[in-house]
Amino acid sequence: MTFHRLLPFGLLVATVSCDADKISRLEKENRELAAKLDAASKAATLELQKKCADQAATVFKGDGLNWTLHHLQHSYTNHYQQRLKRCFVQISTSDGVSTSTTIKDAFEGKEYARFYLVKPEGRPSPCQVMLLSGEQKTCRSKKEFEELVKVYMEQ
Repeated sequence: MTFHRLLPFGLLVATVSCDADKISRLEKENRELAAKLDAASKAATLELQKKCADQAATVFKGDGLNWTLHHLQHSYTNHYQQRLKRCFVQISTSDGVSTSTTIKDAFEGKEYARFYLVKPEGRPSPCQVMLLSGEQKTCRSKKEFEELVKVYMEQ
């Protein structure tokens, strides 16, 4: 009679042991799949960043701004914004008296922000930033401009 009482307990222990092994195996497989997915995602992001950099260079050259005259300086930076899945190019121009910065979608060409500053007065003309909502926002300082365009340049 003791054996019959112990049999269900033994089966329960064996079942729990098998389930624990299964769970352990499944957790390991899950970690391996997550690591593969993460690696594939990083590779895709790097590829998108490369395409973004190439397109930004094309936009910069297409604007005729890849050269520097003795008094004009032009530069650009690119940024692939992963959350928005968009490539932005920021083009800056300076002639020693004034500076301007423009941010636009490198593939669509749509302008999202423009800032212009005349240095002798040190006062910017009103700058324009298009928010993600589509609303146009006017700013009055370089700091305010940079704060508004962060959304386009963040990771």
